[in-house]
Amino acid sequence: MAVLGPYGVTLQVPDIEPGAQYYSEAGLLAKVDGNTAHLTCYAGAHECITLLGGAARKRLHHLSLRADPALFDEVRRAVPAQGGQLIDAPRGFSADGVWLEDPHGLCVHLVDAPRENELASTEPFSINGPGRVVRKNRSAMLAKAKADDVRPVRLGHVLLFSPDVPRSVQFFSDALGMGLADRAQDVIAFMCARHGSDHHVVAFVVLASAPSAQATPATPGTECRCNRPQATASTSLAGQTSPRQATC
Repeated sequence: MAVLGPYGVTLQVPDIEPGAQYYSEAGLLAKVDGNTAHLTCYAGAHECITLLGGAARKRLHHLSLRADPALFDEVRRAVPAQGGQLIDAPRGFSADGVWLEDPHGLCVHLVDAPRENELASTEPFSINGPGRVVRKNRSAMLAKAKADDVRPVRLGHVLLFSPDVPRSVQFFSDALGMGLADRAQDVIAFMCARHGSDHHVVAFVVLASAPSAQATPATPGTECRCNRPQATASTSLAGQTSPRQATC
């Protein structure tokens, strides 16, 4: 059970300004330092999305996952045995933890980081049903003038394209100790940490039309827990949901 949860995503982009603006408008806190943008969730203690400017096109630089340092040596042995490879830290990034590539070339950084604080409890959404009227003389939704601003509070999970979903699942299971939470044939699969996890930490969806020379995960979808959905083709900020304990 090496992987414990999501930690962050680093993207290479041609220009950081549009990305920083988009995520700021979606409720993240942005700090731009030269050609790098650091984006933090409202209740987060660390940046969950990093944008590196100057790339020819948008692509995933690496995925960061919080992991148990006591199992780092076990991971180092398992990665090459499962078809991946250990790599040096990219220039400009910390060498702490474990840097690796999966069989498709996805760069992953396992980090030793504390568990994030539990989310503050909120009033449950009131739904009337047959024989159960819990909301009287009031709307289910607050008026816009009374609603709080959208503020993502935590990186919930990361969605990655894969040229071979079963192979990705096998590697993340056998090399990184993750569990399979759910799947839809070989089209999409959801993977969780094996203890105290939300439904999933990482999801893989098949990249059906990937050119053979580019058959590596190129652009992730990322999700932060917040209060209402906003989305683009590659990145989504989804509405807050109740955590569900995975049993995988």
